Amino acid sequence: ALPPLRQVNGSLAFSEKDLRIPEISAMLFGGPVRIKGGAQGGKVMVVANGSLGMDELRRRLEWPLLDALSGTAAYRLEVGSRKRDVELVVDSNLVGVASSLAPPFAKSASEALPMHFESAVLPSVPSRSGQPVARDQLRLTLGNFLSMQLIRRKQGDDSLPERGAIAVGRPLPPLPERGIQVGVSARTLDLDYWQRMLRAGGKAGSAAAPPSWPINVDLKADELVMLGKYYNEVTATVSGAAQLWRGTLQSREAVGSFQWDGAGAGKLAAHFKRWRRPDKESVDSQPAEVLKELPALDIVIDDFVVGVRRFGRLEVQAHNEAGIWRLDKIDILNPFGRLSGSGQWQLASGNRTQLDFALNASDAGKLLDRLGYLGAVRGAGTTLEGRI
Repeated sequence: ALPPLRQVNGSLAFSEKDLRIPEISAMLFGGPVRIKGGAQGGKVMVVANGSLGMDELRRRLEWPLLDALSGTAAYRLEVGSRKRDVELVVDSNLVGVASSLAPPFAKSASEALPMHFESAVLPSVPSRSGQPVARDQLRLTLGNFLSMQLIRRKQGDDSLPERGAIAVGRPLPPLPERGIQVGVSARTLDLDYWQRMLRAGGKAGSAAAPPSWPINVDLKADELVMLGKYYNEVTATVSGAAQLWRGTLQSREAVGSFQWDGAGAGKLAAHFKRWRRPDKESVDSQPAEVLKELPALDIVIDDFVVGVRRFGRLEVQAHNEAGIWRLDKIDILNPFGRLSGSGQWQLASGNRTQLDFALNASDAGKLLDRLGYLGAVRGAGTTLEGRI
């Protein structure tokens, strides 16, 4: 997978039994590299020391994360090969590379961030047909906050994950029997940011298909940004594969469970014991972009609160239809009243919102008290219908 060596200058010494590489200088990925090595114990061992520029790497690899990296870093590469089996180890302190990624992956060019990567061949295992299946293991550490272990199996020309573990801000968990186990602990985690960053990988082509192997995520964050809202003291779990994902969320603002079906435009179904609108918001997307991406919703919240307004039980059903957000059902119920309605939100033709509603209150005064208008009315049964 490496590009060709250019401007090669050096010597090889070999016989029918031996190979020695005193030193070869060359250019690789646009940076200088010096290569030494030779045959050792039936293997060919090669050590390369060089420097790598992020601009050149970005030109050759369509990885969206590389857009946030700049500068040049020194590296050390060890390659060992025996017949067709190749193992490698890469080390770099990343001094000289600046990162504008979100914490904890942000760094200045002068800051050291040790990176270690290794790839090793594992014993083959028999397939269902009895044929041996080649496997390898990848390991990666980045500073003291990221670690990964991944076992892959060969399938045709591709290598597919068999099982693995990824940890951010915590020790690496044990490998599961199948699939990927992910553990994340962070002071601040901006899911919206990482979604935009990873989604940018589709700019050079169609979006990648969702993974078919099972993934389990355990997440803890002091502050979590999700759908433009800041949640505090968050504990969450997510598990699934392909299009279907399930999870739980517990925070100061929300407690409940949810399910995501990625088929078509997507559908989010959720049941929360309580949901209080977060006080802090982050608005990075334009309304047109938000409307285009909104999935279908089937939401139930037993205790729905916005600021001082205690609405009670909320049920919402909605779907996205050609840029029109259709609110099929909204139902808000508390001991003193009920609001039912339906409508739509359309950005084309002047950003038009329409809502048909019916409000029935057994005690309008107590209902208004729940909505923050204390003492405005006493008593009064009320029925109100209309279109806004």
